[in-house]
Amino acid sequence: MTSLPASDLTGGIWVIRFFVITSTFKWISELKILQRLDTGIDHRYKLRVFTK
Repeated sequence: MTSLPASDLTGGIWVIRFFVITSTFKWISELKILQRLDTGIDHRYKLRVFTK
């Protein structure tokens, strides 16, 4: 019974790490998309996004 809380704790840490890594990758991809819009491929779409 004493080993159960420890394994649950490590599992929670891994879940948090996984969530942080995935959210960081999403943030980086969103940043790349914004940079791509800033290069001027579609100015109208950029204006449409920022005016919402």
